[in-house]
Amino acid sequence: ADAAAKAAERAAATREAAQAVNPEALVVLHGGPLETPEQAEQVMRESGCYGFIGATTMERLPVEVAISGTVRAFKDIRVPASG
Repeated sequence: ADAAAKAAERAAATREAAQAVNPEALVVLHGGPLETPEQAEQVMRESGCYGFIGATTMERLPVEVAISGTVRAFKDIRVPASG
Protein backbone atom coordinates (compact mmCIF):
# COMPACT_ATOMS: atom_id res chain seq x y z
CA ALA A 1 0.00 0.00 0.00
CA ASP A 2 1.08 3.58 -0.54
CA ALA A 3 2.18 5.86 2.29
CA ALA A 4 -1.21 7.58 2.63
CA ALA A 5 -3.02 4.24 2.87
CA LYS A 6 -0.61 3.05 5.57
CA ALA A 7 -1.05 6.36 7.40
CA ALA A 8 -4.83 5.91 7.25
CA GLU A 9 -4.55 2.44 8.80
CA ARG A 10 -2.37 3.73 11.64
CA ALA A 11 -4.56 6.78 12.17
CA ALA A 12 -7.71 4.64 12.30
CA ALA A 13 -6.12 2.35 14.90
CA THR A 14 -5.07 5.37 16.96
CA ARG A 15 -8.56 6.89 16.71
CA GLU A 16 -10.18 3.61 17.75
CA ALA A 17 -7.86 3.27 20.75
CA ALA A 18 -8.47 6.86 21.85
CA GLN A 19 -12.24 6.56 21.47
CA ALA A 20 -12.24 3.29 23.40
CA VAL A 21 -10.99 5.29 26.37
CA ASN A 22 -13.05 8.41 25.63
CA PRO A 23 -15.81 8.10 23.02
CA GLU A 24 -15.83 11.89 22.64
CA ALA A 25 -12.12 12.12 21.76
CA LEU A 26 -11.38 14.09 18.62
CA VAL A 27 -8.37 12.63 16.84
CA VAL A 28 -6.49 14.72 14.29
CA LEU A 29 -3.65 13.93 11.92
CA HIS A 30 -0.19 15.45 12.07
CA GLY A 31 2.75 15.28 9.70
CA GLY A 32 4.15 11.96 8.62
CA PRO A 33 3.85 11.22 4.92
CA LEU A 34 1.08 13.78 4.39
CA GLU A 35 2.43 16.50 2.13
CA THR A 36 -0.61 17.60 0.15
CA PRO A 37 -4.21 18.55 0.93
CA GLU A 38 -5.31 15.59 -1.19
CA GLN A 39 -3.30 13.13 0.94
CA ALA A 40 -4.65 14.65 4.15
CA GLU A 41 -8.21 14.43 2.83
CA GLN A 42 -7.72 10.80 1.80
CA VAL A 43 -6.38 9.84 5.22
CA MET A 44 -9.12 11.76 7.06
CA ARG A 45 -11.83 10.05 5.00
CA GLU A 46 -10.31 6.57 5.41
CA SER A 47 -9.43 6.88 9.10
CA GLY A 48 -12.35 8.82 10.52
CA CYS A 49 -10.01 11.46 11.95
CA TYR A 50 -11.40 14.99 12.18
CA GLY A 51 -8.65 17.34 11.07
CA PHE A 52 -5.03 17.96 10.21
CA ILE A 53 -2.31 19.88 12.03
CA GLY A 54 0.08 20.89 9.29
CA ALA A 55 3.30 22.28 10.81
CA THR A 56 6.04 22.03 8.15
CA THR A 57 3.53 20.82 5.58
CA MET A 58 2.05 24.32 5.72
CA GLU A 59 5.26 26.31 5.94
CA ARG A 60 8.33 24.46 4.65
CA LEU A 61 6.99 22.37 1.77
CA PRO A 62 5.28 25.21 -0.14
CA VAL A 63 8.44 27.31 0.18
CA GLU A 64 10.57 24.44 -1.13
CA VAL A 65 8.28 24.07 -4.15
CA ALA A 66 8.43 27.80 -4.88
CA ILE A 67 12.21 27.97 -4.48
CA SER A 68 12.76 24.89 -6.65
CA GLY A 69 10.60 26.35 -9.41
CA THR A 70 12.38 29.70 -9.27
CA VAL A 71 15.84 28.10 -9.32
CA ARG A 72 14.79 25.93 -12.29
CA ALA A 73 13.56 29.03 -14.15
CA PHE A 74 16.91 30.76 -13.63
CA LYS A 75 18.78 27.61 -14.62
CA ASP A 76 16.76 27.34 -17.83
CA ILE A 77 17.72 30.83 -19.03
CA ARG A 78 19.46 30.54 -22.38
CA VAL A 79 21.50 33.49 -23.56
CA PRO A 80 22.21 33.62 -27.28
CA ALA A 81 25.85 33.62 -28.24
CA SER A 82 27.07 37.12 -28.98
CA GLY A 83 28.69 37.52 -32.15
